[in-house]
Amino acid sequence: RSQDELGEPARSRGSDDTQVFVMAVVGFFQIDTQHDVCKIRQSCAKIQRTRLRDPSMPITIGAPRETGPHETRVALVPEVAEKLAQTGARVLLERGAGKQARFPDSLYKNVEWVDSVLPVADVVLTVQPLTVEQIGQLKSGAVVVGFMQPHARKAEVAALRDRGITAFAMELVPRISRAQSMDALSSQASIAGYKAVLIAASSLQKFLPMLTTAAGTIR
Repeated sequence: RSQDELGEPARSRGSDDTQVFVMAVVGFFQIDTQHDVCKIRQSCAKIQRTRLRDPSMPITIGAPRETGPHETRVALVPEVAEKLAQTGARVLLERGAGKQARFPDSLYKNVEWVDSVLPVADVVLTVQPLTVEQIGQLKSGAVVVGFMQPHARKAEVAALRDRGITAFAMELVPRISRAQSMDALSSQASIAGYKAVLIAASSLQKFLPMLTTAAGTIR
């Protein structure tokens, strides 16, 4: 589906931020109707309404330790974790969550360490899509933000639906001007392209580029 198909229906219903998130979820679940969009908005606002009723209860944001094969990224870096904590949010992390990304636990300030963030976090930030088993551990009404790969993970999408979980697929956020700050694809594509050239150069049985010395040119 085109960006226009995802974006236009939500354009006149709410603030820019709300529109962008709704468009992402519309793309995720492949829905179109006014009724379904309203249901998404209601789900997204559930946690906020709870906090308004009880201002002393901070929102809980958690990032699990990534366990996928060869995955070295982490969904929450120390700088962002600190900023979230400063807003009054309760930030949870699993021990060693940032280790593979070269962020030792000591760099994270004002966070709480737990064995698992899934059963307690209101908002779960993740890199790789959660498994069906992990989705089953989420608390009712939780929100998951990360890469979802929904078209390739039908079982996971069904589990999210059945558990009543609101999921934001970051790879489906529309590539439009007002959503540039939420673009999660450009940085990863740039890194992949850069690394691909380095890997290719290391495998090439020649110098890249050729070297010219006083003794001649080495190719």
